[in-house]
Amino acid sequence: MRVVVVRGVRGGGGSSTVAANLASALQKLGRSCLMLDLCQNNDLRFHASVDPREPDGWARRLVADQSWEGAVFGVEDGLRVIPFGELDHNEYDGFQELSQSVLTRFAEQVLAGFSPAVDWLVVDAPPLVSPHGTAFESLLYTFSEAASLRLLAVPPESPSYISLKFNPRVSAAAADYRLVLNRTASEVEANRDMSLVLRQEFPARVVPSQIGTDNALAEALLSLRTVDQYSPDSEATREFHALAIWCQASLVGAA
Repeated sequence: MRVVVVRGVRGGGGSSTVAANLASALQKLGRSCLMLDLCQNNDLRFHASVDPREPDGWARRLVADQSWEGAVFGVEDGLRVIPFGELDHNEYDGFQELSQSVLTRFAEQVLAGFSPAVDWLVVDAPPLVSPHGTAFESLLYTFSEAASLRLLAVPPESPSYISLKFNPRVSAAAADYRLVLNRTASEVEANRDMSLVLRQEFPARVVPSQIGTDNALAEALLSLRTVDQYSPDSEATREFHALAIWCQASLVGAA
């Protein structure tokens, strides 16, 4: 099973959009995909046809000392998703108190494989530098170490560039990540210029495929679907197809 971890430089970078639509594009290429949400905002489900009122998720089940396997939801075309889950105040406190061994065991069980088999596990993880306890950091580390690809969703905007270039904590955390330029807008001069700057500053790390600002992405989210399910002929669908092809090609021959 190939593991792809998708994160943002900061909150709002679009990691959930990239993770969900990349997984769907890989599924369309004939690869069985599972999406996993490690973000407490629980947004990945909104791309995956899960009822917004559905509170279930792996974190909620761990807090309740229940089997997390029951929180795997089927999507279209065989795609599957494991939401984080909705936590109330007491459940959130319980989640914060989960031991490192419980969270690490969950990660190891997910990585051990599924039936039906999963070819790709696409993980939507929190931003690079965000406050987490030691136990949750251990969970993130387990998935990161298992990852065949680590992708960073980077809007071509000044804050992203400044963080990557001049913030030592962000630079260190991002060192092993390939950069996916997300929400590019060639018609906006500042956005276009920053895209060029990022490609010049990080020439070996920026992924050739980039994701634009196609309205179909917002419309797909409103319909609780991925963009290729909602609008298969859209520019965004073609862009995520190209990203999926790149992901496959970049791992050809890899162990």
